[in-house]
Formats: sequence, structure tokens, C-alpha cells
Amino acid sequence: MTRIARSEDRPTPVFRECDGAPWPSDDELELEAAWAAFRESGDVQWSTGDEAPSANPVSPSLARSAPLRVPHTLHAPDGAATWEWEWDDVIDPSGSEAAGVSDIDARLGHLECVVRDRQRATADEYRLILAILDDAAFDPTPWVGPDPTVDRAWSDSRGRTPGAVRRDRVDLAERAAVAEIAVRLHLSEQTVRTRAAHARTLAVGCPMLWTAFGEGRFSEKHAVDAARMASTLPAGDADAFRRFDDEACAQALALPPAKFAVAARAIRERVHAESIETRHRRAAEERGVWMRAELDGMLRCTRFSPLTALAP
Repeated sequence: MTRIARSEDRPTPVFRECDGAPWPSDDELELEAAWAAFRESGDVQWSTGDEAPSANPVSPSLARSAPLRVPHTLHAPDGAATWEWEWDDVIDPSGSEAAGVSDIDARLGHLECVVRDRQRATADEYRLILAILDDAAFDPTPWVGPDPTVDRAWSDSRGRTPGAVRRDRVDLAERAAVAEIAVRLHLSEQTVRTRAAHARTLAVGCPMLWTAFGEGRFSEKHAVDAARMASTLPAGDADAFRRFDDEACAQALALPPAKFAVAARAIRERVHAESIETRHRRAAEERGVWMRAELDGMLRCTRFSPLTALAP
């Protein structure tokens, strides 16, 4: 029940000055306010006229309550300052429960399709970044101009050989492509390089993971963790990559990202051909810490490792 105070001093001219229409009475305004309050309460599912007719107009959220009631008329008792509803019982709404479950299934299915499309689009982004950088390395001309070494009369002012000049052209073209992608996508250049490296690792060494990622069957976090683990396997060890690809793909399709990260690490340890002692010794040699003196008796510490270099 909603109580609405009457306004005794509200002006009620016979006609409105803006359009000449009759000004509504106090009773009409209170009736409109009561209906608006009831519609905003969410107790009844209102039809817009566009949807198909339903056998039961009650909201699915109320489908399990019995018996259900809907308002019939709104009236004000004589001399009362409030409005009261007259209620009618509704037939058993058990048939609407199936409709509510079906609507939930449809929404969840739509959500799954949206997520899969987003994951496919992310995989396409990785694929395109890698393709652009590979094309720049294969043909630097669109990025750095024509190759001067093809001219027989050419000589380098810095004394470089033709092979060195071509290598510099490839490096400059890749850097230009990375910078262009970073500007267009509003990313850092390191992020662009990292995504290209992850895409190359999966595309070359883990085709099953790469295909599943391209189909949108798992998230970007799955793909990044898989690529980071696979990149630490011995280069050229086809058997280790094959075993990692086979086992990690099955886990990526079944586990959420956090649990998959743990599983991928365990798979990497299992398929790695080298002993843990050899890997530990090499990892210690590849890491380094540099200290630089700062003001006020402070130091700046910089740490480097192969894994942090590829962090997204």
C-alpha cells in the first residue's frame, strides 16, 4: 500500500497556459502517481505489445510462489487519504517455470557465444600482429624504402657490407611495424613484441593449442600461460613440444586460467628433457641484477630474466 499526501495549496487552473488543455484534478494526479509507483515496483511483467502473447503474464522471478495475485482495480475508500488495491488470484503459474528456465538458458547461450567471439577476435589480433611483423621482415621495402644494395654503383658511406645493410633494413622495418601497431592499438611496443612472440611459439611449436585458441575455445590468459611455458622448452626438441601441446591443450579446454597455469607448469616439468640441476644452473647464469647509485644514499636495483622479458 502506498500513501500519497494530498497537496492542499497546489494551483489547479482550469486550463494550462502552455497548451490550453484542462489541468488534471488532484484525484487524477494521485491515481497516475499510484499507477506509476506500482509499475516501478517490478511485481508485474508489463507487455509492450511487440512480444508474442504469453499464457501467464507473471514475472518468472515470482513463478515459484503460490498462489500468485495481480492487481485488479485501484480505488480510494470514501474519505480516505490513501489508495487501496483490489487483488485477483491468478491460476497456478507452474507452467511459467519452464519458460523462465528456457529464457535463462537462452541468455547463457548468448553469453557463451559473445565470449567465444571475443576470444576468437583476440586470437586474430595475435595472428595479425605476427603476420605483419613477418611480412615486414620478409619485405622491408614498404617500411624503409627500396633496397640500395641492388644498385651496382652503390657504396655505403659507413663501410657496411651489403649483407649488413640488408640485416639493418630488416631490423628497421620490424621496429617500424612494431611502432605503427603500438600507435594504432594504443599499446606499448613491448606488448606488441610479446604478443608476436607468444603467437610464434604457439603457431610453430604447439599447433593444437594455437588452433583451439583461434577457435575461441579458451581465453587469452590460457594462451599466454601456455606460450610462456612452451617457450622455455629446449629449442628443437620436437617430442617435448608435441607432448606439451597434447597434454596442455586438453587441460586448457577443461580448467579455468588459474588452475591451468599450475597444470601447464607441471606439464612443462614433466616433458622437459633436461634435468632440474642443468636447468637450475643455466637459469642462474642467465639472470642478473644491476645496482646503480642514486641520491641521498639510495640504490636503484634492476633485475633481468628471460621470463620477465616476455611478460605481457
